[in-house]
Amino acid sequence: MTPSTWPEPIKRPLRYLRNLARSLRQLPTLSDRLTRLEQLASLLTHNVKISAYYQADAEVDRRQASPLKPLSPPDASQLYAGLCRYQDFTTDWYRYWCHQLQTRVIFHRKQWEWGWILNAMYHSDRLRPGVWAIGFGSGREPLPSLLCRYGVRVLATDLDAENPNAAAWSVSQQHAASLAQLHYSNLVSREVFEAQCQFRAVDMNQIPADLYQQFDLCWSSCALEHLGTLERGLQFICHSLAVLKPGGVAIHTTEFNLSSNGETLVEGGTVLYRQCDLEQLAQELTQQGHRVIPLSFDAGDCFLDGYVDVPPYSLDAFLWDVARDGFTSMPHLRLAIANYAATSIGLVIFKADASETIHCET
Repeated sequence: MTPSTWPEPIKRPLRYLRNLARSLRQLPTLSDRLTRLEQLASLLTHNVKISAYYQADAEVDRRQASPLKPLSPPDASQLYAGLCRYQDFTTDWYRYWCHQLQTRVIFHRKQWEWGWILNAMYHSDRLRPGVWAIGFGSGREPLPSLLCRYGVRVLATDLDAENPNAAAWSVSQQHAASLAQLHYSNLVSREVFEAQCQFRAVDMNQIPADLYQQFDLCWSSCALEHLGTLERGLQFICHSLAVLKPGGVAIHTTEFNLSSNGETLVEGGTVLYRQCDLEQLAQELTQQGHRVIPLSFDAGDCFLDGYVDVPPYSLDAFLWDVARDGFTSMPHLRLAIANYAATSIGLVIFKADASETIHCET
């Protein structure tokens, strides 16, 4: 087959590249050419993000046009642990927990983390009076307020405000320094919240020993990947079991590397966990007698499962008002971090009934 007989879908982008090369050669300096390429890259990014937005918006319209089942508590389906997927956003359980958070369903992985964590708590029988829970790196998420409405006693924690690493999270309104910053008045009254919830500064790399074996439940929402290295995050998961009573449950979400099971980000402000990291962790914890809910690494096969968001992320400034106001958004199930596509993954671990000391060799 010669170029003249190539089909139009192949010839069209080739013509574009040929014209682009011709236009770049006409620019007088290398700097001008680089500037032009940066402008084109920015326009391409904009076009891709807009296309994804309209795809998500069309899906919202389609779902709203379909009859919805009346809202009711999730059924007793098998407890799920695994990757954030488009499929989850279409389920009755996801719609139920968004309703409990008083927000609309949006295609954003942070909302998925909150809904998935609540669903895991519910299926673990931890959303009821008498449960004593601790949240690590709680920031200003709405979960402590909602747990208090269910009668759960909560200790919410975050980095000490004097810690240098807390400054960046404060700028993006993702750090809490007081109990008042955790209260969502549309989810629970102030009287109930202040009676049920406490706040304490805690470094996730150094969990105080006086918290050991005190709680029925612990959780964190995409916090452990910010502890400096892959190893520190894995150690945190192990050490979080120490705060639980025998039979208690740990529920954590973190960043997952969709691009590679080999190379990854192993240190820095954000690290990315691979399938091999989490499988090794699960094996070690199981050998110690803990029960790890099997992880699904099924990433889904829908359009929004394959769309990887790139900066600028449009919702960063508004995310923390989700439970107060609700919003619609650009889809953000996956995102680009360095050279990798990443998403959220959830883990559920039940502490061994007779375990007092937690060992983690990962």
